[in-house]
Amino acid sequence: MALVKVRGKGQITLPAEIRERLGIEESDLLEARIEGRHVVLVPQVVVPKFGAVDLSSQGERMVDEALEDVGEGRVREYEDAEALIEDLHHETAGD
Repeated sequence: MALVKVRGKGQITLPAEIRERLGIEESDLLEARIEGRHVVLVPQVVVPKFGAVDLSSQGERMVDEALEDVGEGRVREYEDAEALIEDLHHETAGD
């Protein structure tokens, strides 16, 4: 069992063994949450936010068509990729 000491301003140092086992490096971000009477730290990956994308006129038409399909209910939802693939096989077998 590794013990850590809470220092000034609530700072703690994670033991090297824990950092190494989880691949935690300096400047990594950890989510801190409470579960019951425990503090749980979970390593996080931050995905950068991208700015606006310039689409070709064809790309804009494709996005407009897709949004129209969603608005008109011409879409299906699948539990997982396997269900989608199975549905596609059924569609092509019927052609």
